[in-house]
Amino acid sequence: PFHMFKCLWAIFLSPFIVSEAFIFEARRPIFRIDLAQHGTPSTRVQQQSTPTTIARAQQSNADPFRPSKHPLDPMVINVLQRSLFRSSSTIEDVIAEAKLKRASDADTDDKMSSEEWDIVEARVRGVTENRAELEVVLQKATDAAPWIAKFRAGGDFGLPIEAKDPTELVALNRCECLLALWMLRSDSEVAFMDEDRLGVLTLKVAKEALEKIDLL
Repeated sequence: PFHMFKCLWAIFLSPFIVSEAFIFEARRPIFRIDLAQHGTPSTRVQQQSTPTTIARAQQSNADPFRPSKHPLDPMVINVLQRSLFRSSSTIEDVIAEAKLKRASDADTDDKMSSEEWDIVEARVRGVTENRAELEVVLQKATDAAPWIAKFRAGGDFGLPIEAKDPTELVALNRCECLLALWMLRSDSEVAFMDEDRLGVLTLKVAKEALEKIDLL
């Protein structure tokens, strides 16, 4: 009777018992389907953590979710926005202002080196001096993606181009797109932009238009 009771108890609990292997498989990353090249926005799915990545994070001495150095892209975009839309000063003045603000706000361990500031200035200057040509490429790229007009997503790309005093968000988005185009023309990796917009900026028509630009 005791063995029969154990068998019945095991049968009763079996639907609630989930193996570790099943849990691991259920928490594997979900892959996104990229449809940007086909003229429609892609479906974004955030990658989920797996037990393996959690274990590695626990074993690491460094914090994997907070890099020791912040990326330069947000600084470049911030300075670029002031240079293009919110300041009548020269690029040198805008950079100097950003350096002063950074020195007063940044933590001791997160100071920017002179080489990093050189990168910031080079990218801000590159976009500012080639702004007109880059805006033409941006317009051609967005015109080639019908879903932007269909879903009224022009603001995500900083459109309309002819807007002289766009909102803060539209100005920010245009700065990001112009910077991405400049970096693509310079054969630099664009790591700060989401794949939907980057897919539009790397359409064939955009690549061809970029190749015709002689950067100043």
